[in-house]
Amino acid sequence: MIFKSNLLKAATEGVDSKGSPDSDLGSKVVYNQDGVICYKVSDYKALMELSSNTDWVTKQEKHAIRDLESGPNYVVFKEGSPYLKYNPDEETLGQVLDPKNQPLNHPLRPLKYRHVTKDPVLASLGQEIPAFKKFRFITDFSSFALDLQKGNPTDLLNISLLMGERWPEAEPILLKKGDPISLYIYARDVIKGHWPEAVSTFLSRAKKNLTPGLSMAIKLYKRDIQSF
Repeated sequence: MIFKSNLLKAATEGVDSKGSPDSDLGSKVVYNQDGVICYKVSDYKALMELSSNTDWVTKQEKHAIRDLESGPNYVVFKEGSPYLKYNPDEETLGQVLDPKNQPLNHPLRPLKYRHVTKDPVLASLGQEIPAFKKFRFITDFSSFALDLQKGNPTDLLNISLLMGERWPEAEPILLKKGDPISLYIYARDVIKGHWPEAVSTFLSRAKKNLTPGLSMAIKLYKRDIQSF
C-alpha cells in the first residue's frame, strides 16, 4: 500500500502534520503533547495508511470505508508507534483497540464499566477531545467503593477484571455470593493461579448440592489452573 502523502511518516516521527498536504486526505491532528499525537480521521485512505503497521482491519479498504460510515475514527500514536484506534460510534459501543486489534475496553464488559480506564493516555485525551470525554480515569479500587457496598458479585468480578489485580475486600463477597464460574474466572484471569479459598468453596457447596454449574466450574478449574 503506497500513498503519496507523508501522513504515516509524520505520525511515526511525532510531527504535527496540520497544514500539510495530508489534510487533503481527511485527517486532522487534534492532540499533540508529550509524545502522543491523535488524528481525527474522516477519509478511508488516511485511515488505511495510519492502520498499516497494525493488526487493525481498517488497513483494508472495505473495512476502512465501513468504519467511517457513521463518523470519524481517532488514531493515536505514542512515541512514533501506533497506540490505539477509537471508533466512538454507538453501534460499536465505543470500542478502543490496541495495535494487536485487542479491545482495551472489552465489548463484553458491562456498559456501565465500558469507559472506565486505567490508561493515562485515554485520560489525557479525555481532557482535550470531546469524543474521549466519556472515559473515566481510575487508579485504584477506591473509585468503586459504592459497588463494593452494594456487593453484587458480577459487578465485583467485572471491576477486578478491569483493574487486572486482586481486590481483597471483594473476595469474601465473591466467595459467599458469587456463582462457581465467576470464582473460576477470578482465579484464572485475576489471580492467574490457584485460589485455595475458591477450592474450599467448591468442595463445601458440592457436599450440599453438586449443580451442573458447579460441576463445570470444578472441571474447568482442574483443567486450566490446578487439580484438587
